[in-house]
Amino acid sequence: MKENGRSLSGRASDRILLLDDLTRCPHNGVERHPQSLAAIKAMLSPAVAGPFAIPDLELLTAGDGDAFDVHLSVSEIMEMAGQEAGLSGWARFHQLVEAPARLVAYLRERLAEARLVIGFELPTLIFVALCDAGYRVIDLGVGPIRFLPELNFEVRSSSDALHSSLSRWVVPDSELCAGVASYSGMAQRTSPSIEELGRVGLLLGQTAVDTSLIFGDGMFDPAANVQALLEWAEPLDTILYKPHPFHLGFAMATILEQAGNRVLCTDFPTYQLLSLNTVKAALAISSGTLVEAKYFNVEPTALMTPPRWGARRHHHLAISPDFLSPAGLSVLLDREIPAGTPGKGPSLRRVLGSWGDQEKLRKLKTKSLRRARLQAWIYLNRKQLRAGGGMLLFAALGAAVFAIIGS
Repeated sequence: MKENGRSLSGRASDRILLLDDLTRCPHNGVERHPQSLAAIKAMLSPAVAGPFAIPDLELLTAGDGDAFDVHLSVSEIMEMAGQEAGLSGWARFHQLVEAPARLVAYLRERLAEARLVIGFELPTLIFVALCDAGYRVIDLGVGPIRFLPELNFEVRSSSDALHSSLSRWVVPDSELCAGVASYSGMAQRTSPSIEELGRVGLLLGQTAVDTSLIFGDGMFDPAANVQALLEWAEPLDTILYKPHPFHLGFAMATILEQAGNRVLCTDFPTYQLLSLNTVKAALAISSGTLVEAKYFNVEPTALMTPPRWGARRHHHLAISPDFLSPAGLSVLLDREIPAGTPGKGPSLRRVLGSWGDQEKLRKLKTKSLRRARLQAWIYLNRKQLRAGGGMLLFAALGAAVFAIIGS
């Protein structure tokens, strides 16, 4: 049997298959982010080639298109699940948890005898189908705990044995507590007092389209849950709204401001905000920051529970990426560790980067929602404004100011 010119007739114990959320594609009108799968493949490269490589190990990728070693058809998979192409079908697909027998058989046929499947943010339906097909599966996502020096993986796996093996790379609670204490200590020394704001609630923005926002036939709409927003804000004196850096949306903040709440916009570092004594509560649609808030003794409130981890089979919240090292992979494959392989080599954790380091401690600055919306509008329309010349620029800015002030 061959796929895209690659033989799949080798020994099962030699083959690892990499797979991400292939339903994020033009077929469904959702942007795909191939960098994560490419990064995992690169992290596995020392186990495949080099002085500490695992003998006879084969690394393959699966997906829709000629760029992958094993071809999987998104349209066929969507059809087997009874979903049409498009954003609505994609959203419904991500909420399914019972794998159709046709899909299980399809994956078993296409993926042949992979020894281990490593996924990145797999749809729950694909994860369950792989488990039902008898594969050993590890599904990864960048974990929500991001206040440590490096990021970690959130992991779910298909069996007790894999779960037990992965446990040796769990980030210990002592390290999490030390991370919070370190950040909070620095913040208390450098942060200004905001006692004049009274009891503060932190409102967190999110991106516009993401699996963490899937609800019904599309993305969650905060306007459909106004009462929950108002009840959360009732005991608070001030709400600090922090937009998501990749999406300048103001829907939730505007709802609260129009209801008479004092709302200020800020780009203050998230962990510095969580470290302030006057910040008592945090709310988001489903942001992973809410998981972190509990470690800072800030009360978290989520408007919804995303389907991403709907099947939390053998779940770990924070696993070090070091399990992808040659020694770690040998353990997961029940293989003998190659002679000379360091049991604890250089850490792979820096590969994922550091979220906290991107937000340096600094002086708190806030602005009104009106000003924040105006700045966001100018930023999003900067190309048209530059191309339109001076008079058009002033006219557009004037119209924007009146529109925003009146909103």
